[in-house]
Amino acid sequence: MSIRTITYNFNGASVSPDTAQYGGVRYEDKATTVEFILEKDFKSRIEQEFSDASLCYRIDFNGEISGYNPSENLVENEGKVCRAIPLGMTLSGEQITAVLVVTALNKDNTVTGVVSSVPVKIFFNNVSRDEASEIEIAENITAIEQKTEELCALAKKFSNSAVENAAISTAAADAAMDAREQTENARFALESGSEFVFLGGDSTDGIDIELVVDNEMSEVSENPVQNKAIVAAINAAKNELKAYTDSEIATFDFIKIIDSLGDSGLPNRLYLVPKNDAEGNDLFDEYIWANDKWEFITTKQIEIDLTPYMRHDEVADFIVEEGTSGVWTYRKWNSGIAECWGYHSETVNCTEARNSIYADSIKKIALPEKLFVSAPMANLNAVNATGWNFLIAHIYGVDTGNVSYIPASTGQMTVAVTAQFAISAKGRWK
Repeated sequence: MSIRTITYNFNGASVSPDTAQYGGVRYEDKATTVEFILEKDFKSRIEQEFSDASLCYRIDFNGEISGYNPSENLVENEGKVCRAIPLGMTLSGEQITAVLVVTALNKDNTVTGVVSSVPVKIFFNNVSRDEASEIEIAENITAIEQKTEELCALAKKFSNSAVENAAISTAAADAAMDAREQTENARFALESGSEFVFLGGDSTDGIDIELVVDNEMSEVSENPVQNKAIVAAINAAKNELKAYTDSEIATFDFIKIIDSLGDSGLPNRLYLVPKNDAEGNDLFDEYIWANDKWEFITTKQIEIDLTPYMRHDEVADFIVEEGTSGVWTYRKWNSGIAECWGYHSETVNCTEARNSIYADSIKKIALPEKLFVSAPMANLNAVNATGWNFLIAHIYGVDTGNVSYIPASTGQMTVAVTAQFAISAKGRWK
C-alpha cells in the first residue's frame, strides 16, 4: 500500500518537476507510487499519430547499483500512468531514475513507434532496518488499515441516520450563524470606534437593534465590545510609564554577588553564591527569590561517563577498504561483503537474428582483480548507444574475474556502434 505519490507532468518533450524528488526511505517496498500525467495535447497527438496501433505504457526504473528494472505494460487511466517503486530499487539507498515509455504496437505486435520521457531522478533517505523494525512497520500499517475501515463504517452509519440528526444539525448551524453575526458586528464596532452599530431587524418598521460599545470598564456589562474603555486604559498606562536612558539602566543592580543566602531577597534579581567546589569557569551557584523562597536555577557541572555507549569502531559492519580500479569503484565491508560498480564502453554490432531481436557475440568485462573469492551476483544495463535507443544486454555468465554478456538490439544493426553499459556486482571478499 503506497503512502506517498510523486507526480510528473509529461508533454512529450519535457517532464516537470525536473529536480530530484523524495522517494521515501531505504528498504521500503511499494511505499511510493510514481505517477506520470500525460498532458492533453500530447495524449491527443500520439493517439492521432498511432491511430491504427495499440499504445502500451511502461515506467522503467534504473540505478547504478540496483540495475535496470523494467515494468510490465501498465494501464493508462484518464491520462495517468502509475507504478509503485519495488524493494529492489530502494535496497541500496542510491539515487535512481524513472522513465515513462510509450510504445505503439501493430496488430502483429511489431513496434511502429516509441516515445520516451527524459529520466527523472528519485532519492531515498538512508536508514538502517532490522527485523524488529520490520515487524513494527507491518503492525503500524495494519493498524492504519483497520482504522480506515472503522472510519468508513462510521461514515456510513452517520449517512444512514442523517434524517434523525437533521434537527440537531439545524440547531447547531443556527447557533454558529448567530455567533458569526455577533462577532462580525462586534469587530465592525471595534474598528469604526462608534458607540453602537445597526445589528439587524426591519428598519422600515422603525426597529433598530443596537450593539452597545461601553465607554468605561465594567465587570457586569454584557455588551461584547468595549473598545473605548480599552484604548483609554492603554493610554493611561502609557502616561504612567517612566522612560529610562541606557546609562540609567546600566546602573541597575540586577545581578548581585553575595557570600551566602540570607533569609530573603528581592524579586527580579539574580544572586551569585560562590561554590564550595568551584572548578574552571564554573564558580557560582545561581539563585532567584520567587514565591517567598530561594529558587536554585542552575545545575553544577556534570562529568558524563560514556563508557557504556558503543563507539563508532564497534559498529556491527563498516567499510574496511574502498577505492577505484579501472572503470570500477569498489568497497569491502568488515562482514566480508564486497561490491563494485561502474560504466563500461564496448563496440557492438548486433546482426545475428534471434527470435524478435538481433544479437552480437559474447563480450566480457573484467572485474576488479582479486575482489571476489566466489562468483558474485551481477547486474548489467545498456545506458547509451549512439543511434540505437533500444539496446539491451543479457548476462551470459559470471565468475570471480569476469562478467560475460551478450548485447542485443530490437533492430538489425548495419554498422558497429559504441555502447555504454552500467554494471554492478555484489559478493564476498572473504
